[in-house]
Amino acid sequence: MQPNLGRDFEVQGKVKPEANTEKIVNTSPNMTRKLTKKDVVAVWGGTCDVGRNETKKGLHQMKNFVSIHNQTNVIVMTVPCRYDLDPKSCKR
Repeated sequence: MQPNLGRDFEVQGKVKPEANTEKIVNTSPNMTRKLTKKDVVAVWGGTCDVGRNETKKGLHQMKNFVSIHNQTNVIVMTVPCRYDLDPKSCKR
């Protein structure tokens, strides 16, 4: 991503162990409201939703997040595989 961002950029990360998608996307609402088309938000999560068979709920939360934050660039990452679940639940 550095070729697109140039040399002057700031990176912030938030880790939310055992959080569902709703908690992840609502972590920093004051910060994300101020972002512009020059900014990028990458969201990577959803394993708790998959593990609880609440995938549709997680997808709904992610869709809402993207539509609310149309003033910036949002990258939605694939849900990380859960190695503590049956392999069938992690098929892509």
